[in-house]
Amino acid sequence: MITNWWRIEGHRLALEGLDAVREDLSEHLVIGIGAYGQMHPNPETVKELRSGGIEVEALPTADAVRRYTELDPHRTAAALHLTC
Repeated sequence: MITNWWRIEGHRLALEGLDAVREDLSEHLVIGIGAYGQMHPNPETVKELRSGGIEVEALPTADAVRRYTELDPHRTAAALHLTC
């Protein structure tokens, strides 16, 4: 777990924003895009992750947390934007 995680591009998830965990990413990444959906994954980031074999889902954060609990925690990671 990385606390105080900040995105490089504010309300956009860029690949560089995942540098600290990229080597350890699981097969599945659930992205919480904020309570009101204000954080958007960069399309190139999603494309790059998927080309590396990582399934990516981007959902409002409450839905992302629910989705994460439905999946195998050994094969799933979550990047959660808690506000906005």
